[in-house]
Amino acid sequence: MYLEERRLVHRDLAARNVLVKSPNHIKITDFGLARLLDVNEKEYNADGGKMPIKWMALECIHYRKFTHQSDVWSYGVTIWEVMTFGGKPYDGISIREIPDLLEKGERLPQPPISTIDVYMVMVKCR
Repeated sequence: MYLEERRLVHRDLAARNVLVKSPNHIKITDFGLARLLDVNEKEYNADGGKMPIKWMALECIHYRKFTHQSDVWSYGVTIWEVMTFGGKPYDGISIREIPDLLEKGERLPQPPISTIDVYMVMVKCR
């Protein structure tokens, strides 16, 4: 919501880009891929370059279309990383297989320390 209010699409939300200042104070970092949307824009269309596929929503993978909602998807993956103490999303699965998995409705598994309520928040991040 904070980034959306500022019309900023981060495009690379992941645990590697989060700093913990204190238990109740975290900061999002690495705005290298971020884009500021104009008032009349709702999405950013990327041209090319390397992309963090395992953190990306399906529309980003297929169409390189990034929105505030695609950042929410990445946020869900980031929560999963935190709840698995730095686990690698879709570990052992090639990035070429990710689109098919997502199209079939596959999602990251519930982390062992996660309550069902927290896991449902992760799954609803789409």
